[in-house]
Amino acid sequence: MKRLVGLFSYVELEAEVSERLERNRSENRLQHKPTKCDLVWSEQDLLDSMKYYRLNPKPGEITHERYLRINNTSISPDQTARLIQEYFSL
Repeated sequence: MKRLVGLFSYVELEAEVSERLERNRSENRLQHKPTKCDLVWSEQDLLDSMKYYRLNPKPGEITHERYLRINNTSISPDQTARLIQEYFSL
């Protein structure tokens, strides 16, 4: 059996708060994430987490060679997937 040592890739996806709130109400999200169905709680939880926690690393903080950060606010999931595939030659 082959051991896959050191073949980890890290992809950080980020989006603007307004987009995250909009996605939080999407039919797909509500269908696949039951905890998001309480929209009032879910939206407040998102906003609170941003107040209390640093959700993204600072530029240069992650130095792993197989790391990619994508702001996917304005791009589709398919486009995001293509960027990941191209970057990591998948």
